[in-house]
Amino acid sequence: MAVRFSGPPMASVVTQYASGGNTPSGVIETYGRIGPLGSVTAALATGQMRLMYVTAPITLTVSKLEDITGATAAAATPTVSRKGLYLIAADGGGTLVARTANAFATLWLVTQTNYTTAFDTAGGYPATYQMLAGQRYALAELMVSAGAGPVIYGMTTVGSVTARAPRVTGVLTAQTDLPTTFTDAALTTNASISYMTAVP
Repeated sequence: MAVRFSGPPMASVVTQYASGGNTPSGVIETYGRIGPLGSVTAALATGQMRLMYVTAPITLTVSKLEDITGATAAAATPTVSRKGLYLIAADGGGTLVARTANAFATLWLVTQTNYTTAFDTAGGYPATYQMLAGQRYALAELMVSAGAGPVIYGMTTVGSVTARAPRVTGVLTAQTDLPTTFTDAALTTNASISYMTAVP
């Protein structure tokens, strides 16, 4: 069973820095965009799926996931470069509900670039997905490569803190593609939170 929260939903379990009307409408963010937003996250490591958790503040049908490369791009040797959206259950496990194509030839190969990546219908996944207000989700990034991974704009915090329930971020290691499901127990701590948005 997926988990939903009662009361006013949060855009993210990360402290909301966006205030004074600065939260963008019609998108769901991993954290407020006027919080720390710099090229400060660790590079994506090969086979390590990075997860950023959110509680949807609104009901929104989305079709794309956005992120931004920092000062380091991916080396030109990846075999898998993909983003995904996971529905999070009450026990912290995730189920893949939408994913982008494997854009290894284009994704994250240029520094300081906004990558808006559409969902792909291959494998029976939808082109659009309705995120429900109050429901927990995780936005994911995965690269598999023999070369260096990209740095994604975001923030760095303390892994032992972000792993506390409700989880803010985590990493699933030894992946060759986005898994269809994962358990919370399988995740390792992670201090890097990519700034990502889910958009129509």
